[in-house]
Amino acid sequence: MQSVHVSPLWVLQVIPQSFHRFLPKSPVSMVLSCRNKSWKMKYSGHLALKRINSGWREFALDNHLKVGDGCVYELMDSEKLKFRVQILSGEVPPRSAYEVAGRSSDNPITID
Repeated sequence: MQSVHVSPLWVLQVIPQSFHRFLPKSPVSMVLSCRNKSWKMKYSGHLALKRINSGWREFALDNHLKVGDGCVYELMDSEKLKFRVQILSGEVPPRSAYEVAGRSSDNPITID
C-alpha cells in the first residue's frame, strides 16, 4: 500500500491489467472478503483504469492497512465479482509475529 491508499486521500484501488480479461466491462457491485468478513464495493469496469470505486476506505480502516502492507487478491467468483484478500504486513523489520502468535519455525505463518 502507498500512502494515498491508506490516508485521508483514500485513493481507490486500481485493478491490475492482468485481471481485466476476467472482469466485466461495466460498473457492477463486487465483494472483498478477508478474515471472515466481507465488504461490498463498486467496480468501475467501463473506465480505462478499472478500479474499486467505493467501499475501499472502510476496507482499509477495518483491516488497519498501513503504508508498505500488501494485499493478495484471489478471484473467487468472476460472475458475482468476489475476491478473497489476504493482507501481508509491510512492517520492516517485521514485528515478531512468531512471538505474538505463538509461532516458531516449526509452526510458520502461511497464506491460505
